[in-house]
Amino acid sequence: MARKRKALSKKFGFQKGHIPPAKGKKLKFEPKIEPEPFIRLPYTVFQSRVSHKNSKVFEVPDVEQSACPPMLLRPRPKFPEQIDEYLDPTVPDPDNHTYKHYVPSLVSVMWNSAIKNMHLTQKWGFAWKERLKCVKCGFVGQFHKLFYEVNSPAPGRKAATINMGIQAGLMTTTISNKSFRDITLTCNVIPANLSGMQKLANKVGSVIVNFNRQDMKDIRESLVAENEMVGYANPVLVNVETDGRYNNPIYNSDVTAFQAGTQVVQTMVENNTKLKQIVSVYTGNKLCQVASKLRNKGIEVLCPNHAGHCSANLAEDSVIGNETEYARQCTIELNDNLKIAHVTTDGDSKAVNGITNAQCSNVKVLRDIRHLGNSMKRAVQNSTFSLSMFSGKNKRNLKHRFGLDLKARCTAELTYAFKAHKGELFAVKSHMPAVIKAIVLCYRGSCGMSCQINSYVCAGMSSDQWQKGFLPNKEPLKMTSDDEVLVENCINVLLGPKVWILYAFNFDSKM
Repeated sequence: MARKRKALSKKFGFQKGHIPPAKGKKLKFEPKIEPEPFIRLPYTVFQSRVSHKNSKVFEVPDVEQSACPPMLLRPRPKFPEQIDEYLDPTVPDPDNHTYKHYVPSLVSVMWNSAIKNMHLTQKWGFAWKERLKCVKCGFVGQFHKLFYEVNSPAPGRKAATINMGIQAGLMTTTISNKSFRDITLTCNVIPANLSGMQKLANKVGSVIVNFNRQDMKDIRESLVAENEMVGYANPVLVNVETDGRYNNPIYNSDVTAFQAGTQVVQTMVENNTKLKQIVSVYTGNKLCQVASKLRNKGIEVLCPNHAGHCSANLAEDSVIGNETEYARQCTIELNDNLKIAHVTTDGDSKAVNGITNAQCSNVKVLRDIRHLGNSMKRAVQNSTFSLSMFSGKNKRNLKHRFGLDLKARCTAELTYAFKAHKGELFAVKSHMPAVIKAIVLCYRGSCGMSCQINSYVCAGMSSDQWQKGFLPNKEPLKMTSDDEVLVENCINVLLGPKVWILYAFNFDSKM
């Protein structure tokens, strides 16, 4: 066996004097290409993040709308969330544990007893303590709480859940405690005391404020975690949209009487996910009931610096439309977790100045389609068309209606263009000049092949074309060559090449 092995080694082994081919050469190792990682997102993250541009590939866009590197697998099964626990009843007969109004005299007939003396009952807001009295022997039973109490470690009487629930419900509506009492009175229900309702509203309001602040903080933290999970290069970057709302008594789509408002809510919403969650809120208020009472007594006070309780956090002579300061306050709240990359605002908003000031870095500004559409409509109103363009006597009204229809047409073209090209900005931008030409020809009455080829909402056929619902009888406009140039210039306010970077991601600041 040893002799055979020796013979094989002489025949197939290295011979004396053999020089290896790699001798004296520097070895080079090719870098190993790591395959892109595969991740399986939770169900909720998958639904809010994944873009289905291609039916075969799942992609997650970052703040620049570029695909993140990880390869996505199908999501994990949906696990029950905390809110799902409240969908199933905790008791076998849930209807028997709800509050129901009853007529005491009818209940007394059923129980063969009576609740005749009202001093035998005790009122606790909208809840009641009752005891029974026998009409034959005069026996009076002990009080029974016909309501559930709120579990609280604080000493003293516990609040009734119905009273707390009413205040929590009123927080989500514009109805005041006085209006709610009026409603209960019209229903022949004994209402709670107004001052007691207000005291409870103050307690419930502070709890709701703290709860919402914590909820927004959790949302910001989860955004950072999800950004890192899906492969963001910088997980703290976020795209937002922001706008302010006021309690103006007069509302118009084009005119906002800022000084008429006394309250403002500035909302900041994230645009990284499809959920559009609120990440920061600022509320401003000029109203103070204490200051109003003191002024009626001849005492000069200044809000929000007077002694005692002051519900105002804005001075009476401050500018209510100061979105720069409101956006700065919202950004300060975001700075602990997030950094804004793009912000979508109104065309006349100065919110970006406040964001830049609070963040100490520049932010890319985008404009939303709705406000650019209003700018295009105003451009139509300010244009001087030929006298023959609109038929009839009331040309001013027709001009206004043409602006409304043109706004609807251009907005529809843009929306369906993004859908047709799966959100690819370059493809939409390159095709838009032909769309503008087709729109002008369509309103001129030459709707046909140009709309069939270039329009996203008009097929160019009599049975399938843009309806021009704002124009009377859907008649074509008698445009001259100068009119066509003016109309095209108006369309460029919304669809032109100079404004594409302003709404690159097709966001909207309407909240």
